[in-house]
Amino acid sequence: MDWLFETPEEQIGRLQTELAAAQEKLAEAEDELADQLAEVAVFEREFEARVGHLVDELATIETQVEQYLERIQLRREDKTFGSGYIPVEEQFRQRWAKPPTSATGAKPKAEAKPEPVKMEAAAMKKVYRTLTKQYHPDLAEDDEDRDYRTQMMVKVNEAYKSQDAATLQMLVSDLESRQFQQRPAPEPELSPPEVIKKLKEELHRTEHRLQKVRFTLQGLHNESSVRLSLEVKLARRKGRDLMAEMAENLKKKIARKTAERDMIKTQFDSLR
Repeated sequence: MDWLFETPEEQIGRLQTELAAAQEKLAEAEDELADQLAEVAVFEREFEARVGHLVDELATIETQVEQYLERIQLRREDKTFGSGYIPVEEQFRQRWAKPPTSATGAKPKAEAKPEPVKMEAAAMKKVYRTLTKQYHPDLAEDDEDRDYRTQMMVKVNEAYKSQDAATLQMLVSDLESRQFQQRPAPEPELSPPEVIKKLKEELHRTEHRLQKVRFTLQGLHNESSVRLSLEVKLARRKGRDLMAEMAENLKKKIARKTAERDMIKTQFDSLR
């Protein structure tokens, strides 16, 4: 191969060209990943507004049904065994399922929310892309880095879904401060072999990160929210509003479950 006979200057030039090409591919892949994650976040926000609250409402009513059934069972046991009878399962729950408390017993203070900040949709998406490139967990180098990135991405996604521009801007400021503190000191002039070594290391890191970004992009297709968003898009092309259909089905289930709850409540009241 010709590169075996390169001079150090030629090798440096080749490595610089390869590194620039790899960095360009990485930037394109990171932008694509950030765009897809932003689309998912927007879809999840719309889904929550149109469908998610109905899912929560149905879950609440189902819980109420279970609670009334449990209370009916307890009321019947009271009549059979006396009012002081406590089932074994309830004794266990009371003994071990205590709510966690802090060491002082005081409730944790709620985090102070930043003041509202106005930001255009395009600017907010740009901020989200910047934060996603930095914090996505799949780009972590080790377990500790992954934990940190995961915590930060939770904050980023929550802020973007709720269109919380103030929190997004705060996260960007924190990121810029962190990057400034980690900025390495200027290095002395390097010899050609040292430059070659440094270019190879940077090329390896860039290619490794590019591989991770591409792997993450492929994995997005298996995410439930991504699959659902694709189904919604396909349905829309056929003139259907899939989320409206889902909402309508949930409303019917809520109506049936509400009637069941009310019937069981009437049964419970009759046992008094």
